Amino acid sequence: MHVLPPSELPVFRAQRTRFAIALAMIVLLGLLAIFAFLRSRQKFPRTTPPIAAPASLSEPATWGFAHARTASPQADRRSFEAAQSDYSDSRPLPPPRPQTPDERRRSVRTMLTQQGVSLDHGLTIGPASPSAPIERASPKTVSLSAEVNDLTPIRSSGDIWFVGMLKNTGDSPLDHPRIAISLWNRGRTQLLATIHGSTERSVLSPNSSTPFKVLVRKPSPFAEASASVELTACPDHCESGKLTLLSHRMIVLPPFVKLVGTIRNDEDVTQEFVKVIVLARDRDGRPIDEAFAFVSGTKLAPRATGTFETYFVLSRKPAKLDFDLEGALPD
Repeated sequence: MHVLPPSELPVFRAQRTRFAIALAMIVLLGLLAIFAFLRSRQKFPRTTPPIAAPASLSEPATWGFAHARTASPQADRRSFEAAQSDYSDSRPLPPPRPQTPDERRRSVRTMLTQQGVSLDHGLTIGPASPSAPIERASPKTVSLSAEVNDLTPIRSSGDIWFVGMLKNTGDSPLDHPRIAISLWNRGRTQLLATIHGSTERSVLSPNSSTPFKVLVRKPSPFAEASASVELTACPDHCESGKLTLLSHRMIVLPPFVKLVGTIRNDEDVTQEFVKVIVLARDRDGRPIDEAFAFVSGTKLAPRATGTFETYFVLSRKPAKLDFDLEGALPD
């Protein structure tokens, strides 16, 4: 056995004392760590929910979501709210902008048109207020009537031209007037044929007259003839421009008679499709032919003049001419 000398005993005792103190501190720190661990387990218990298998293979498994539903009620509530939300903007919409009077009139007009309400006679719309009533304007009675004068048949190589004058006797412009020629037996007990033709006029104003000529090709024998008019009211753009015939002259070129002349636009706007329609009469005033022509260029500037040229199928100059002038005003 090794025995320390007496001179080393105090040093050995001091080392042993320091070792004992260090060991005691280590043990104390370990106890403190164990104590802290046990306190944390009591404050935050760790629970593991049981895993339940689905009742049958037809039911979807919910294993991955069981802990989330039991661990946090707040998360469960947020998940439910997210499922119910459509992710749309929940802010209230701004109030609609008030309509202007013109916008209100257009919206009312569109609504009435969709409901089948006729707007031909117009509507009277009150001021732009929520309670303003919409009053229906009293319909205006439109009188459509016309008469045919001086109906005259002119034979030409087995055909017959019916020439005459059409007058608008109503109070509304007529849109593209059409003539119907009816052929009868003697006494007009049997209608043999009806032939339709058009006038050169696009719009015939009230109390205005225009010449016409309708061709009947190789008609069967007939004893009498009559004429009727297909009446159609002009819907829009019904005004004709003012024109003046300044001069005209005729030149005999057998078997034709050439007619040339000059007209003037009396409007402050350009007129389009300016035309001249002429009825030729004999010494007794009976119609013998009809002709028409457009002014050169078909357009006539304000206060400007234009020339025209047309032909009659005649061997000599007619005794009288009836002129009808027409021009279309811009929209």
